[in-house]
Amino acid sequence: MGEPPIVEGISSSVMDLLVSDGTLTHYVGPISANDAAGYNPFSSLMYTRDGLFALYSKKRERGGLGSLVFKSLTEQLQHIKTMLSKWKEMDDRVSTLCGSTTTTAMTDGTKAAGCVGPLPTAGLIGFLSNNASDTHWNDEYLGVGATVSTGMMTKAENGFRLAGRGARIVWPMGRQEDNPVQSYVGEELALVATVTISKVPTLTTLLLGVSTVGPNGKYVGLWHDEHQHWKTMLREEGNALAVTWGVGTAYQVALTVQNDGCSAYVDGELVGSLGD
Repeated sequence: MGEPPIVEGISSSVMDLLVSDGTLTHYVGPISANDAAGYNPFSSLMYTRDGLFALYSKKRERGGLGSLVFKSLTEQLQHIKTMLSKWKEMDDRVSTLCGSTTTTAMTDGTKAAGCVGPLPTAGLIGFLSNNASDTHWNDEYLGVGATVSTGMMTKAENGFRLAGRGARIVWPMGRQEDNPVQSYVGEELALVATVTISKVPTLTTLLLGVSTVGPNGKYVGLWHDEHQHWKTMLREEGNALAVTWGVGTAYQVALTVQNDGCSAYVDGELVGSLGD
């Protein structure tokens, strides 16, 4: 009971239902008709005997009396159960993708997982695998997907092949203008990807980057250069340890953003860090 959250992109003239397990968030849909008068900041959800119900207050129109609405959400409850089952299915799948033994980088860049120990599911908010089209890479948890640039991109098993400086994939986990109901809102996160570099670039080139929004927004990028070294950069500053990469080798790359700085890891080894 209490005031519903204000989310950009969602009209106050419609009551919307979202479901979350504390980490993942999914937009179920509207639970009321569009009402020009809008709704008072009062609503409550009740779950009993395998039934879900909504109680909310409608504003009065032109001096009339307001009203309380009590509504059964049978279809929405089935949708939520299906979603929770999907999340559990994905957790089980992701947790078995990598074994418990730490592995080194593998040379089969197409099929190798580049695993470094088992993949964690606690705190996991999205997973991009083989569900994709020419323009979109869909989140297996049915959350926010990634946008694939057109041209110089070809679909590969569990990913894409990128060629040229214009090829890129953007995963807008926290940008409301792209997705008003987000899977993630926060300033600390980690991005993990399996990558394979097919040829040596002619100059330092960005491989993977993460940025956060807000007053304390940060940016960290992992770059690779013509000398086959990794580089980490934050705005105009950067550093990297003496770690090299090889052509055609699959690596597990991780970028972390925390309040006290950013770090980059390759196959579990720290290759660079940047403090505030």
